[in-house]
Amino acid sequence: MIFEVNTGAMYRVGNSSPYPSGFIMKQLKKHNMKITISSDSHSVDSLNYKFDEMTDYCKKYGFDEIYVLKNGAFRAQKI
Repeated sequence: MIFEVNTGAMYRVGNSSPYPSGFIMKQLKKHNMKITISSDSHSVDSLNYKFDEMTDYCKKYGFDEIYVLKNGAFRAQKI
């Protein structure tokens, strides 16, 4: 299972942080869960919205890799 760190609400309604919250990120890390970064984009303009900042957000909670879809499969990528 791969959990999504999502910037959609940051772009669409101006939320200051992504989903999931820091509390949930801590729980995901505690249980060695995998994560990916997504924008839940509804337009080309928001496709990679704040992805650079999201790698820092993930690192803040102890993650050192995310999973990226390549050639039909999710693969680990160091951040």
